[in-house]
Amino acid sequence: MQRVEQLGANVVIDYTAPDAIQQIRTATNENLGLVMDCVSTKPTVDICMQCFGNEDGRYAVLLPILDVERPGVIGPTFKVCYTAFGKDTIGYKAGEDDADVARRVFEVAEKLVADGELKPLRIRVLEGGLAAVEEAVVKIKDGQVRGEKWIVRIADTPGITGDSKDAL
Repeated sequence: MQRVEQLGANVVIDYTAPDAIQQIRTATNENLGLVMDCVSTKPTVDICMQCFGNEDGRYAVLLPILDVERPGVIGPTFKVCYTAFGKDTIGYKAGEDDADVARRVFEVAEKLVADGELKPLRIRVLEGGLAAVEEAVVKIKDGQVRGEKWIVRIADTPGITGDSKDAL
């Protein structure tokens, strides 16, 4: 939470706090109308639906969630990066406007990064290659990972040598 404060967040709320929903509703004066659910699981959908204010709103998700129902809320709106080039991919059919939406999002994101308004997650390269994955998964499941992107370099896996390492 300290990192987002350093980046200039006006309000910081720990989503695991027992009163997180009430904190959000208070911070938004019961007027939250736009919600972007970056996790998109049943528990996060429930939390997001409770955070909306007393007026109508819009709800966007990163994963396809279909069982969302709240009077006055439009959504879930779902776009995936897999179809950003306007082509179907395995499991996802491209919409007519996917490439145009992606182009507009990338233009805005590029400007925000260039202006220093959008900051990337911190990156941590896990030592040990694939040997580090099991421990990493446990830490992620236990909620020990926040605000970082973890990278595993397959070539750093013990036992990978010679030609096989060069292929990676």
